[in-house]
Amino acid sequence: DWSSDVCSSDLTMYRVTMSIWEHGFPSLDVHPDLPLVEASTSELVPYGHWLASIFFQDDRLVVRVVSALWGTATIVLLFWIGGRIYHPWVGAVAAAVYALAPYCASMANLGRYYSQLQFMALLVVYLYYRTLEPAGPLNRKFMWGTVVAFCFMFLTWEGSALLCPGLVLAGLFYRRDRIRTLLADPHVWLGIVVVAVVVSTQSAHRVMVQTARPLYGSGASDVSLTPMWKYP
Repeated sequence: DWSSDVCSSDLTMYRVTMSIWEHGFPSLDVHPDLPLVEASTSELVPYGHWLASIFFQDDRLVVRVVSALWGTATIVLLFWIGGRIYHPWVGAVAAAVYALAPYCASMANLGRYYSQLQFMALLVVYLYYRTLEPAGPLNRKFMWGTVVAFCFMFLTWEGSALLCPGLVLAGLFYRRDRIRTLLADPHVWLGIVVVAVVVSTQSAHRVMVQTARPLYGSGASDVSLTPMWKYP
């Protein structure tokens, strides 16, 4: 039984999560007469809820406990990163602000990708900073950690790819006086290839899934950057 505080996102995520038990991958059975719809966005998120379904029988806990855990992990990560880069008190203040922020608490109580995305984005930025931090060559251990974390972040929500331009510009600016250590490192280009393969594969899969079933009307997938001066 679902209470009135459960939204449509929770219900959809629960159905997608439970489909893993039946089909082995996240999907959605809209109607017996329609083809099975494979998940084509936030592909990694249902697997966390699937693990929760092993330990919890309450439907609400299945879709919400994972978000709460990701939110809690973000508090710890903020404290650790703040202490590592600046001072333990900086990390403590940042973690406290995040923990007490009503918006963040609300997102940690919703069975979608928000809390997981926040954790992954913070991890990507920190690992990228550690990659660029040394005065000499790049720290390749952290560089590959950044690549892996970025792929996990992208598969949590593909809109997070918008973080890329900022990361690229930050790297070019931070290493402007030793740009060769950045552009002449073959590991950098290999990492870019890995990220490009993940992004292109996910995008191709999303297009194939969407073209395999009829879509009527408009939705979030139609959103794009449009010059507003073209409109009267």
